[in-house]
Amino acid sequence: MLTKLSHRQLRFVGALRAGLSGKAAAVTAGYSPRTAAQAASRLAKSEHIRAVLAAPESHDEFVACADSDEARAARIRMCWLDSLCERAKSGDVRAMLSYFAEWRRSKRRRRRTTRP
Repeated sequence: MLTKLSHRQLRFVGALRAGLSGKAAAVTAGYSPRTAAQAASRLAKSEHIRAVLAAPESHDEFVACADSDEARAARIRMCWLDSLCERAKSGDVRAMLSYFAEWRRSKRRRRRTTRP
C-alpha cells in the first residue's frame, strides 16, 4: 500500500499522526502554505491515505518523516536495530550477537564525541 504514496504524502500522514491539523500537516509535508488547506482536504479524501491512516505506522512512514538525510539515516538504523532486537527476543542467536556488537560500537562512538 505504501508504494502508491509519494514522499510528500507519506510526510503528510506522519505529520497527521504526530497530532498536527490538516493544514499544518500539509505545510510540513511540503505543500504550499497558500493551498495547504485544499491539499489537506484532497489528501484526506484519498483512499490510499485513509488506508494508511487506518493501519499501524510502518517503518517506511517513520523513515519518510525525517527532516534531513542525517535524520533519515538515523531512523533507518533505528528500524534495523528494532528488527534485530525482535529477532533476538524470538531466540535468534546471530541477531542477538549482532545487536550487542552494534550496541558496543554505538557506545564507543558516543564516548568519542563526548570527550573534549
